[in-house]
Amino acid sequence: MDEVTLARIIHVLGVIIWGGGIGFLVIILMPRLRSNPTPSLQFQFFLSVARPFAAWMRYVSLAVGLSGFAMLHFLSGWDRYLDFTTYWWVHLMTATWLVYSALLLRQFINTRRKCTPQLDDAAATFRLHKVSRMQRNLFILTVITAASALYGVHGSW
Repeated sequence: MDEVTLARIIHVLGVIIWGGGIGFLVIILMPRLRSNPTPSLQFQFFLSVARPFAAWMRYVSLAVGLSGFAMLHFLSGWDRYLDFTTYWWVHLMTATWLVYSALLLRQFINTRRKCTPQLDDAAATFRLHKVSRMQRNLFILTVITAASALYGVHGSW
């Protein structure tokens, strides 16, 4: 197996885990949380699930980023960043990865600082709604990015 194939396998598996995890949060977990009548408990339960998830996603994000850049290196594809009209999907993949990684980094820093807010019901409802909206938008971005990359990598753009 050559380096490009190994990098592609790591990259695709990482994106599947990443997208599937975000999809689980958006499609299954967030609607289920609303069944609990106490917003502060909803938020605490969300944190109890999201923190271990985020820990795994930090490794996945690192693997996706390193394997993506490895593929560019092994294929001498750095010039794709100079041709936006043809390879705009490479820019989209990079931007999506940067946004997601920045959010994971922020969550990691807050966890290390032991920033676990004790929120009243109004603040918990607001925070959960904000997080839910962010996760939904990130999921939509991930799906659009994956579809664009699959379409673009097969020369369809």
